[in-house]
Amino acid sequence: MANCCDETLTQEQIDNAAISGKTRGAVRSVQLPELPDPIPKEIEDADWLKKFFDQYKYVPYAGTTRATGHSLLYWYIMLSKLSPTHGSAIGKLVKYAFGGKAYFERSEDPEYDLGEDEIEMTPTEKANYLAALKEYVLFSGGIVNFHKWLAKSLKVTGNGWVEMSYSETLGIQRFSLKYLKPTSVMYKLTQPGEMRVVGISPYWTNEYLQENKPRHVPLFPNFVSDEMGVNRTIFHLKEGEDVWYGKPDSESGDLYKYREVQDAIYVIRQAAGNFTGQMIIEVEGIEESDDNDAKSLGFDSFADRVEHQFTQKGKDPQSVLFTSRPMGAKEMFIFQVKPNTNEAWYVEMGKLSAEHVLRSHKVTKRFMAFDQATGLGGQNAFVEDYILNVEPIIKELRYNVLNFTNAILTEIWKIIGKEDLNQFSVSFESPVKDMVEMYTETQKNALEQSRAVSTTGNAGNAASNDIIETQD
Repeated sequence: MANCCDETLTQEQIDNAAISGKTRGAVRSVQLPELPDPIPKEIEDADWLKKFFDQYKYVPYAGTTRATGHSLLYWYIMLSKLSPTHGSAIGKLVKYAFGGKAYFERSEDPEYDLGEDEIEMTPTEKANYLAALKEYVLFSGGIVNFHKWLAKSLKVTGNGWVEMSYSETLGIQRFSLKYLKPTSVMYKLTQPGEMRVVGISPYWTNEYLQENKPRHVPLFPNFVSDEMGVNRTIFHLKEGEDVWYGKPDSESGDLYKYREVQDAIYVIRQAAGNFTGQMIIEVEGIEESDDNDAKSLGFDSFADRVEHQFTQKGKDPQSVLFTSRPMGAKEMFIFQVKPNTNEAWYVEMGKLSAEHVLRSHKVTKRFMAFDQATGLGGQNAFVEDYILNVEPIIKELRYNVLNFTNAILTEIWKIIGKEDLNQFSVSFESPVKDMVEMYTETQKNALEQSRAVSTTGNAGNAASNDIIETQD
């Protein structure tokens, strides 16, 4: 979204410009011809953040724009919390992808179907693999939460970060896989071809960093060792083709996610404090409303003063606007400005925004329970919709995250010399697995019965024809 540099520039030119510090300008979110876009102001970095990137050589989240746009990361996180459709879609996708129990299976090629019959793991193989995981590998938060956090981070920000650390105690190497929040990780600004390194810190303010230096850990396959003999490296799961960071795969719906937030804030502020002006009073002979008076108060003009004191653009707008006209003009008048309380308008706009957000996630209203049907037929409709439209999206999310974590486990087994364990991998069951299997079995039985009836009918017709021919 924020990676919208001049299209005439090559990626190499963009990277070199970012490294030399020569890219400066307005942060843009989307390019709409001749339409003012409110989002750039929302994601524009504050002055302190701009100074931070000038002082500390890190790559901001919007690292290929003509200005630092690190606030875009926090904007995406805000959308996941305040846009109800966006947040619930992410939550449900993650729940269906990693809400079941973890289990083990034989490893498959993540890209090619070799046409081989799947051979079930034996109980002994499962027990041995579980024992190896428990002995050598620790997942932060447990294996289920670890994968849920990774999947949510990928859906919200387009990135998943894992720090792998290991040390040797009494001749045994033990590994820790720690999920890192996307706000705690930033790439160091390095030249093309140099080893990539990330900085890790819970806060990135200048005051905090002066007393608490960030940790720097290289990207795999490089490691760094500390004085305690602990080796560390970073694994980065990225969505998209951007050079440094990924972006959410649902960014096509960003405008409508933001619209849900805007509508909610408008209604809340209106209900809480009548934040927009509601009355205009005009009298004669008062000179406080001219441009000079407005400028003396720090505004650009009288119109600018009205905008900031009487509309939602102001931080604490007044509910009454007091203006004047020349002496001897018409009598004073009072005009009431009513807020927008058109229920039908909000309902329709809310539906429109929700539909576009769901499309950006590639899920359906039935899956989200926005379009419900009752009874057994309703359950069948849900399962049919799930199998045809939603299950492929959930499988893709599950495979992306599991291919990432199983690749990390592959490196762990290499380090400790247990490469025979690479023939197995971790996976997760779907929470609706039983329902889907029951539906599939029912459909299969119904099809077989239909074929049996059809065969019986054909046999009966043939027998009737034989009887007719004998009579003749």
